[in-house]
Amino acid sequence: MIFGVGGGGRRSVGRKLPRRAQASEPAVRRAVTKYAFAGLSARAGATTLALAFADWLARPADRGVAFVGICDEALRLGGNDYDKLGIDRRFAGREYVSCYDRLAHGGSARAIENLDGGVNWLLRVPGEKTAAFDVADYVRLAACAGADVAVLDICGEFGGRDRVAAIQKLLRDCDRVFAVIDPLPSALMADPEKLEMFKAMESVGAEVLYVLNKMNPGVDVRELRAFLKLRDAVEVPFLDPAGVYAAEYNCCTVYAMPKLAPTLEAAFKRMAA
Repeated sequence: MIFGVGGGGRRSVGRKLPRRAQASEPAVRRAVTKYAFAGLSARAGATTLALAFADWLARPADRGVAFVGICDEALRLGGNDYDKLGIDRRFAGREYVSCYDRLAHGGSARAIENLDGGVNWLLRVPGEKTAAFDVADYVRLAACAGADVAVLDICGEFGGRDRVAAIQKLLRDCDRVFAVIDPLPSALMADPEKLEMFKAMESVGAEVLYVLNKMNPGVDVRELRAFLKLRDAVEVPFLDPAGVYAAEYNCCTVYAMPKLAPTLEAAFKRMAA
């Protein structure tokens, strides 16, 4: 009997491995790439950018994109993702399936396809009553979204009293975190604990990219960067309010607005690079 040497010096039996000439290896299913958006303060614009980013990602039809709205409550202070997009209008005449309701009743989100505009929308329905989810449920929801890329929009009120710890647990499972920042000084100082969380994640190797939203000539960029101790950041100009309002009235993202798309595209290319 012939013996060879295996890994770590372990002896192994000499064997033959016949292969058919036409044999080919099946494609390996890659894990879902997860992009997470979290605002440093309330109304930093994280949801607006997250919706637009998902819309931008879906424009090449060769990849599946899912948008996951992560929120403890059906109603949120900054407005519900469902209402921002006008899901009731988008799905008029066809069924919109609530992933939250299905998961709350022990079902799976794998078969849910709320496809519209190339995106699978997995959002809370305003007014629906579901049991409280834990972080593991949200991680599972993003993982089984049936897409190549999942965009997670993390509500500012997510996690309640333990919100920073809950958000941090959720972000650990993401490939890239976009910390969306309103450069208004009062907004910068509103939640020092969350800023410390982003910095702590960076220190242990997490991929955190700071997105300076609503940039305008009134911002003292030097003071802003000094306060945040930034090495790199993506800047997004203050979008024309008329375009932002028009987007909601037309049940679409701000990226779908022709006058806003070029500005956003430049930022999104850097964010996805």
